Amino acid sequence: MSVEDSSRNSIVVLLIIGSLILFSGLAIILIKPTIENPISCNDEDVDICNMETMEKYASRGSGTNGDPYIIENLVFDSGFSIVLYWNENPIAFIIQNCEFNSAFFSLMGVNYDYGGFSPFSKEVSILNNIFHDAQLFISSCLIHSVQNNTFYGNSDGSRISNSYVENFIENSFESSKFEIRVADNFNECPQLFNVFENNTINGVEIGFFEDIFNVSISKTYSLLFVYNSGLIDIENQFISNSSIGIKIAFCENLTITNSSVTDCETAIYIRNSEHITVQNCTFTNNEVGIDYEHNSVFITVKFNQIINSISYAIISDSFFCTITFNNFIDNAIGEFSQAYDIGLNNDWDYNYWSDWTSGDYFIDGYGPVYEKDQHPLSSPIDF
Repeated sequence: MSVEDSSRNSIVVLLIIGSLILFSGLAIILIKPTIENPISCNDEDVDICNMETMEKYASRGSGTNGDPYIIENLVFDSGFSIVLYWNENPIAFIIQNCEFNSAFFSLMGVNYDYGGFSPFSKEVSILNNIFHDAQLFISSCLIHSVQNNTFYGNSDGSRISNSYVENFIENSFESSKFEIRVADNFNECPQLFNVFENNTINGVEIGFFEDIFNVSISKTYSLLFVYNSGLIDIENQFISNSSIGIKIAFCENLTITNSSVTDCETAIYIRNSEHITVQNCTFTNNEVGIDYEHNSVFITVKFNQIINSISYAIISDSFFCTITFNNFIDNAIGEFSQAYDIGLNNDWDYNYWSDWTSGDYFIDGYGPVYEKDQHPLSSPIDF
């Protein structure tokens, strides 16, 4: 073999070795470590649970503001559950670039059982993670940022309950649901977000409006939540496959018109609000059509069609409401009536009920005195 051939062979061998090293290095970079053993947490070992969780999986940091624990580049596999119950001395942390596969990740404030709001460290962020058939649940917490996370294929992708998230930005829900819950007492959580923008469900923007007055909302959203606002006109919403289509909380003088909500858990949900009107809308194939409760008063529902609700077309736990000239068709099959009313002084009149036969149409409720439609229509209204 000549010197030239030997040199050529040496070069080839070196190239092969270099390629193997390169691809091996890439493999190390791309393959994230997998978490197999879940963390067990309970109320009796709050401090231990917090510190052990962070110290076990954090790559760096001390848990203080300015030096938060960093948990990153991990894969949390099926059955894994992180439940952090925060106490009076919270820790700061960032969870980023992780994957949650059929896992449950929950952040709960110290007063979560009582709906209380806990003023925890704001240096807590959930960034650039993937949740596949997994849920992110935040309750009674104060969070700095939930940003650039992707949720796939789970009906409960993320739920935020009675919390303040300073920045909720660029989160994507693909065939996954997003829900915001609030307490009965407005003072427990007077503000929900500082910045809420560019969040989508199946590519369609989520609409969230807070502290707005005297405006019209006509852009179509994947779901719509209006909080602590007034003098609002909502129209032309076409929403499907959401937890709640349109949610109204702590609002007054608001009108929803010319909208359609289908295949949702609840089409319209109204709580702690007054002088709300829902008219000229169609709600089809939802679990519940319209649900208004928790100290809501003067709700008007007219000229709507509510069809094929699995449960009731309307659930009323409110006062001085008017429900008139609506079509109620094939809702709550097998129940006493298509609606349910446990409020007071509500007026049901001139509605079409597909299961009505004769006389007054009685509305299910506590009894023994039921609300009733004294003038049920014999044929549906032609809208």
